[in-house]
Amino acid sequence: MNDASVLVAAVVLAAGGATRFGKLKQLLPWEGGTLLTRVVDTALASSARPVVVVLGAQAEACRVALGERPVQVVINPAWAEGQSTSVQAALVTLPPHVDAALFLLADQPAVQSDTLEQLIARYRATRAPLVWPEWHGQRGNPVLFDRRLFPELRALHGDVGGRVVLQAHAAEAERVPVSDAGILIDIDTPDDYDKVRQKT
Repeated sequence: MNDASVLVAAVVLAAGGATRFGKLKQLLPWEGGTLLTRVVDTALASSARPVVVVLGAQAEACRVALGERPVQVVINPAWAEGQSTSVQAALVTLPPHVDAALFLLADQPAVQSDTLEQLIARYRATRAPLVWPEWHGQRGNPVLFDRRLFPELRALHGDVGGRVVLQAHAAEAERVPVSDAGILIDIDTPDDYDKVRQKT
């Protein structure tokens, strides 16, 4: 049963400085907008609410790019200390009635909103602690975390996302097969950026 009263938030992690890329990835052009606005629009096209966007490096420029989109912007002043700080900044701001959070990465613009909806539906049906998408058996992003795992996410340190928590609870996870190869595509280098733009 897909119970719409079970509330899932979307969190877009977009605070990093993109040191490997050489310049801020979030503001790279993408289909009339930027990588950041593409991922945020994907989140807004789903039933996840609220949509929280964590900014850090060049936060003001990113905020301007977001325009009037109905999102909650969180500034992470400790973004340089790693992704865990952005996860924690988001969790602090989530309303207490939110049951789970779906974490999206700002450098994965090819993910489809229908994929998000499939993950949310599976969570609402099962209330599993973790729900992730798989394309031909390969796990990808975004990943949904039930509220009961929030304390473990808050305990993370350094430049790690939720992978440690994910691995600890992998046996309990719901795996959702999807036809969306975008769950495996992230943009780490200028070459990645050029290749992904050619494919989409």
